[in-house]
Amino acid sequence: MELSDLKKHHKKFHDDTKLMYGELLEVVKKWLKKDPRTTMVNMMNLPLNLTLNLLVEAEKLGVDLGEFDDLPNIYIRTMKPFEELQDDFLKIPMEEFAEKYGRLYEAQFEGARELIKNMLNEE
Repeated sequence: MELSDLKKHHKKFHDDTKLMYGELLEVVKKWLKKDPRTTMVNMMNLPLNLTLNLLVEAEKLGVDLGEFDDLPNIYIRTMKPFEELQDDFLKIPMEEFAEKYGRLYEAQFEGARELIKNMLNEE
C-alpha cells in the first residue's frame, strides 16, 4: 500500500472512531447515572465481548477472518498500559491517570513512527 493511501485510511479511521466514540459516550453517560459500577465493569468487558460476537457473526456471513489476525495483539496493546499503571489507579486524579495511560499507549508506537519518518525522508 502506498503511503498516501495509508494516510487516507488512517484519517478516515481516526474520523470514524471519533464520531463513534462520541455517540457511544452519550449512551454510556446515561447508563453511568443509573448504575455506575455495572456500567464500568460492562465497559471494561464490552470491547472483547463485542469483538468476539462480531467475529462469530462475520464468520457466519462468510467474511474472511484472516484480515483480523492481529486482533489479539491490538487488545494486548490496549491493556498493557493499564496493567503498568494499576498501582496508580484511583490514587491519582482520573484525568492524570488517563494522560499517563495515553502516553504509555502511544509510546508503544514510537518505533513505528521513527520507521515512517525515515521512510518519508528517503522519498
